[in-house]
Amino acid sequence: MFGLDTPKLLGKRRLTRRVFLLGGIQLALGSVIGYRLVQLQAVNTEDFQQLAENNRIGFSLIPPERGLIADRNGILLAQNEKEYWVTFVPEETLNKRETLEKVAQLIYLPEEDINEIMYRIDHQPSFIPILVKDKVTWEQITALSVNGPALPGIYAGFGSVRFYPQGHSLSHLLGYVGTPSTIEIEENRGFESLLNHPNFKIGKIGVEKSFEMDLRGTPGSRKFEINSTGRKIKELESNKPVQGKNIQLTLDAKLQDYTQLVFGDEVASAFLMDMEQGDVLVAASKPTFDPNLFAVGITSKDYREYLENPYAPFFNRPLAGQYAPGSTFKMITLLAALESGLIDENFTFYCNGAHEVGDHTFNCWNSHGHGTVGIKKSLKESCDVFYYRLAEIIGIKRIAQMARRFGFGIKPDIPIPDVTTGLMPDSEWKKNNLEQNWVIGDTLNSAIGQGFILASTAQLGIMLARMITNKLVVPRLVKSIDGREQPVREWSTLGISKKNLDLVLEGMEAALNEQKGTAFESRTIDENFIIAGKTGTSQVRRISTQEREEGVKKNFELPWDQRDHSIFCCYGPIDKPKYVASVIVEHGGSGSKVAAPIGREILMRAFYNRLPPLRAYPEEVRSKVIEMRLNFGINPAPPKNKEKTRA
Repeated sequence: MFGLDTPKLLGKRRLTRRVFLLGGIQLALGSVIGYRLVQLQAVNTEDFQQLAENNRIGFSLIPPERGLIADRNGILLAQNEKEYWVTFVPEETLNKRETLEKVAQLIYLPEEDINEIMYRIDHQPSFIPILVKDKVTWEQITALSVNGPALPGIYAGFGSVRFYPQGHSLSHLLGYVGTPSTIEIEENRGFESLLNHPNFKIGKIGVEKSFEMDLRGTPGSRKFEINSTGRKIKELESNKPVQGKNIQLTLDAKLQDYTQLVFGDEVASAFLMDMEQGDVLVAASKPTFDPNLFAVGITSKDYREYLENPYAPFFNRPLAGQYAPGSTFKMITLLAALESGLIDENFTFYCNGAHEVGDHTFNCWNSHGHGTVGIKKSLKESCDVFYYRLAEIIGIKRIAQMARRFGFGIKPDIPIPDVTTGLMPDSEWKKNNLEQNWVIGDTLNSAIGQGFILASTAQLGIMLARMITNKLVVPRLVKSIDGREQPVREWSTLGISKKNLDLVLEGMEAALNEQKGTAFESRTIDENFIIAGKTGTSQVRRISTQEREEGVKKNFELPWDQRDHSIFCCYGPIDKPKYVASVIVEHGGSGSKVAAPIGREILMRAFYNRLPPLRAYPEEVRSKVIEMRLNFGINPAPPKNKEKTRA
């Protein structure tokens, strides 16, 4: 009996095992699925809610208004103007070029612009909007809106564009804004979204670049609901952008404009400071350029014209230019000699027109000589031979040490890019850089501001300010940021003997106010505003012995780029110095004939705070002043009486 039932029992046991095995597998799978469901529904609920939210919620960035820039009197130098623009989101259309060509039928969009946009499409993510055209009219915006369904990815917007009311006048110092480059975006980690905005601009040069983070502001944002087609349904949340900080500079816009005017057609630079606080009032360069072209996107044609201009309109001459200072450096050599104790106020030397050192002859600018020359006369008539002799007595080391105390070879602390350091050479510099030994001829050339010495127009102004105050004057460019007055530095003393400084200043007063002074024709005669200064004429070519024997060519006989630089630094009024100015006219020739009248004009305009009165000029130059004003389009106010008319 049992034998008959055994096969059936074995079959039932095998079936039971299979059922349990399959059931176990199903149970395990069910547990895994259950666990995953719990994880998805409980643990990861917030993550999936965020993903779902992102599918129906859109975000957009609102660029901030850029901070304003004003001069010391509140005149706006950089502001913002409203404008409309058109952008293109490439990922929202399949035929991108066709869409752009349709846009070109409604607004002016040349083929080269379309090609540029297509290039950008190929080189950046397709979801980033691309600026198609700015400064679009309302009529053009309306036409695009009517044709919206046929223009997928095309959007109209409005915002602000940078505008510089002063135009060319302050372009080098203010700088301009432009679209961020790929490198600039990479350098601004954390701001990529803002910098990729199609109409966002950043500072490229000048104050706009140096104070970019202050001027930039904080972007806002919009959060809105979108449907399945991507159309905005309603705004859910909005955060307003915060405008950038306003910056007030120490500059005087009207004085800067006047400086540009009196430059005329010269290639020139000027630097003017108020010595009470070191405020920079003028930093003018000519030729210049229109920064507004860059703010809206300069054309390749305009940019090429600027680049091909032989007079380099992009060059910031007063701060980045480097020139041999010529005879304006003689004050440094004289102070070095006086401070060394190797000469005193009674020192004299005879000038016969040349100075022999070994086999070399070093010529004075006056080939007939100056006769016996003392300290005052050496500056008044700018005798070269006198300073050749001083150089022999004191050597280059003392000259270089004194020069550096006055800012030569040291970068001025002016907060904009590309401020030059200049060069104050010595024997060590020549050995390290030229692999040559310093020779006596190098010292003699340095003593009169030639040779290897290089300085900017600003450095000459700083030198003179330190000489007048006997303090380590540091120029100040920013007056306030967001209404907060910037601190005025306490200047440490230079420690130069007052007696020695007075001797130098006396020579500068004589240069303008005594007969035979090199700048006598540029003096003023208003007893309330008498000025002093020093001329300089800096050679840019070597004069051969043969040319000296045959007769040195006049500047007007030479090609423009071989003519001497014309230099002048001055201050006033002499009884209570307030303003200091320096002027360099590239290849202008004589410092007394060209740069000195410009320096006088700038000082006078600053002092009187208006067009200088004719009574302040020597009678013999008033007709020239009137002619100059008429040539520059300056019409003097009608005379109040006949006496002034005759003057």
